[in-house]
Amino acid sequence: MVRGNTAQWRAYMAPDFHPRQQDTTSSQRWLLDHGDRYAVVGQAT
Repeated sequence: MVRGNTAQWRAYMAPDFHPRQQDTTSSQRWLLDHGDRYAVVGQAT
């Protein structure tokens, strides 16, 4: 488990890290698959 995410932690700890520079495919898929489990803050329901 630790070895599998070493590269991601290294990127996260880099001085020039910014989340928008990372691949968001998994996050976007999760949001689409679980849209019934959360509400977007500030958006009318």
